[in-house]
Order: sequence, then C-alpha cells, then structure tokens
Amino acid sequence: MGDYDNLRSDIASFATSFLKSSKKSRTVDQNWSIMSDKLQSLIDKHIPHVIAKGKHHLPWVKKKARCSRKPQHWSAYKKVRNDVQSLIKKSHNTYVNNIISGIKPDGSNSSFSTTKAWTYLKSLRSESTVVPLLVHHNKICTSDYSKAEALCEQSTEEVLSSNLSATSS
Repeated sequence: MGDYDNLRSDIASFATSFLKSSKKSRTVDQNWSIMSDKLQSLIDKHIPHVIAKGKHHLPWVKKKARCSRKPQHWSAYKKVRNDVQSLIKKSHNTYVNNIISGIKPDGSNSSFSTTKAWTYLKSLRSESTVVPLLVHHNKICTSDYSKAEALCEQSTEEVLSSNLSATSS
C-alpha cells in the first residue's frame, strides 16, 4: 500500500509553500504546471506502481521430493501443500463471511457493504465480454469496428422496417 500519511504531509507542506510564493507573478498555466508536476512527483514517491503477486507455480518447492523420489519427501511435500491450500481456503471463507456480515478487515464492525459484495461477486466472473464473429452480407466481421458497423446497420434496417410497417397499417 501507499504511504498516504507522508503523502498528505508533503502535499500540505507544498500547499503552504506554494500559497506563500509569488504565484500572482506567474501565469495560470505556469501555476498549474508547478502544481501538477509536484503532485505527480509526490504520487511517484509515495504510491507504489507495481503490485507484486505471488506465483501459483513454484517449481523449486517440490524439487527435493521429485529428485529424491523418497516416499517420506513426497508425503512431507503433500502435507505442506495440503496445509497451505487449507489455509488459503479458510482465509478466503473468512474474507467472504466478513463481506457478508459487514466486518471490516481491521476487525471493526460496519454495516453490510453492497459495493464490496458486488465487487467481489463481479471478480468471480470468468465469461468473456468479446463480441463473437458476426456474418453480415455474407462477410465475416472480425474487427470491433466492422462488428459495430454491422450491428448499427442491422438495427437501423429493423427500425426503418418497423416504422414503415407501422405507417402502412
């Protein structure tokens, strides 16, 4: 996580020094440039850019069990693997239960947060949002642009034909 306390402190000290400076002698664009550059440098300084994620595949973990081919090494490896998987499942279940019951990560109580619940549920989705290939006028539409054009033309034709049939009746 970011160092938000120091970020706030640095922003406050910059604001104080900026307000005391001769800002009226500069143009609005110069003042904006100074403020945005300083804010960006403080963000770069106090907020991490890359969040490290754990690897799901750690080949060196089972190297000893694989190389030695001894049953006791395999059983020790399997026991540790199963314990880790069990802890991950327990942690996940606790997280979900806390979202449902309204317990914050720090342990304090709060009301049920529908936002957090929906955010979690949406993260579980795995369906693709890609529009499948379309056939329009005996041609296959593969690009997003050609798909959009084909759908637009089709809906326009449907609206026009429904308007014509409504006016003729």
